[in-house]
Amino acid sequence: MTALCPEQSFGHLVRDVASLWHDIIDRRLEPMGLSAARWRPLLVLYRADESLTQAMLAGALGIEAPSLVRLLDRLSRDGWIERRHCPQDRRAYHVVLTSKAAAACADIENVLAETRHQILGVLKKPEVQACVDALERVRLQALQLRYDGDPPPDSPLSVMLRKPRR
Repeated sequence: MTALCPEQSFGHLVRDVASLWHDIIDRRLEPMGLSAARWRPLLVLYRADESLTQAMLAGALGIEAPSLVRLLDRLSRDGWIERRHCPQDRRAYHVVLTSKAAAACADIENVLAETRHQILGVLKKPEVQACVDALERVRLQALQLRYDGDPPPDSPLSVMLRKPRR
């Protein structure tokens, strides 16, 4: 069998590392009763500088609204979130973290930081920066190809959510 060239290995490695990273985080958060389906929306709400509507949350998570509604039903039932009517639009709801969820999100951020530190600890800081720079260029190229040369700008929400809450 012929070995893959670096270009062929690139996508496989990116996907494999992302999958392994995700699995490690899921395993570490499982004792809190949190799967990726549960901790990701909580963290999005925690990192947001403003309250989010269900539609905004669905967009930030990249899932369809009906899937989100079922997830929010379970999160609400288990005491992680509350839905509140949006004053500007009576048909819309803001999704708000409970105090239980806010406390858990601080723990989630710690798990993410520790996992990131352990995984990236095999690299020197300049190597990490070089990887980030390369992946950003690849991401931009993929966006240009996906959107026929005119990718949409990142929404302020997506930019905000890529940064851990301080």
